[in-house]
Amino acid sequence: GLDIEDAYLYAPVLVNLQFGEKELETLTSEFSEDEIGVIVEWLEKTYTVYSLQQEITEGAKRVSSIVKALKEYSYLDKAPLQEINIHDGIENTLIILKNKLKFNIQVKKEFADNIPKISAYGSELNQVWTNLLDNAADAVKEVADKRSGIIIITTKLKKDWILVEFQDNGPGMPEAVQEKIFNPFFTTKPPGKGTGLGLDISYNIIVEKHRGDIKVFSRQDTDDKPGFTCFQVYLPIDLNRIEGKSILEEFILPPDEKLLDILETAKSIAVVEISNEEGLPAHDIPIYLENMGFKVFGISSKSKAKFQKPIYSSLLDIKESVDLTLIFEKGNAVNKIVQDSISKGVRYIWMQEGIINEEAALIAKNDGIDVVMDTCIRVTHKRLTHVTDI
Repeated sequence: GLDIEDAYLYAPVLVNLQFGEKELETLTSEFSEDEIGVIVEWLEKTYTVYSLQQEITEGAKRVSSIVKALKEYSYLDKAPLQEINIHDGIENTLIILKNKLKFNIQVKKEFADNIPKISAYGSELNQVWTNLLDNAADAVKEVADKRSGIIIITTKLKKDWILVEFQDNGPGMPEAVQEKIFNPFFTTKPPGKGTGLGLDISYNIIVEKHRGDIKVFSRQDTDDKPGFTCFQVYLPIDLNRIEGKSILEEFILPPDEKLLDILETAKSIAVVEISNEEGLPAHDIPIYLENMGFKVFGISSKSKAKFQKPIYSSLLDIKESVDLTLIFEKGNAVNKIVQDSISKGVRYIWMQEGIINEEAALIAKNDGIDVVMDTCIRVTHKRLTHVTDI
């Protein structure tokens, strides 16, 4: 071995420069021990300078990208209302929040490739994305001891609207919290951590300024299933032409091919809140379905009457398998019906005409159940199977 002073300082540098035994043998064969000490010292200092230059270059690029993102994030030097790219705004927001999102949080982007530019107030929309991402990051950190945090950002085109979803796999929220989540000064965070204004501001930006809508759907952690929270933001493509249109239009309406597949593969149907009063859809439609060859189970928490057979009080009381749950019930009870359908292993959920419950639909979709909403199953069956009279 060579007696080189401070050799321990130079060894890592030689390793980083990929010096092996062959390279060291070549070096020692051509230079004396004193010369090698000088050469290795020079290599160490040169490598250190080079490494610092690389770090400075990378740091400058990082600062430049942040400054660029900040400028685009705030839409400096641009008109308040303009044609913007939704995806660019979300990407810039992710850069701004990179430090908060990097610790055991995976961000998945599922961006549709047919999203057009929209008329919007860009900097204010970025405030909304910031609030939603910040809340999602805080939520997933609450369950860091159970699972890795995942935030999924999805964009979809729905006729004259763009739907942007921010979903996290955090602990979820109880219904009482969901009802108040957009109220000013309401917060679930401890004192000093939240003002309760972020979602209130977001609501006003989306609803009041952009004539859109923002909703929240959530399921709390259970022993069987992890929780989730999903914020949905609807934005009109053209602010000046959206007056009077509904964002609920065709919220969930599969194409005819899918509807026909559901009707052909669903052999047994549980009808929730079946009625014994003739003339009502909840009475006449189940009879129609039985006449069409479906096996029908009646469920009602209100009626003690018979529907050609006993009526069950709950979906879970049915011992046989059920392919499709047909829902006539309205309100918050739909969530429980969907949860029972998931437990029962139901493949499809059909919310009969007049039933709109996006929260319950999202819960079902997240468990892989196909959902049809606000469509009459009898009318659809007649139309697709060409039944003319019954």
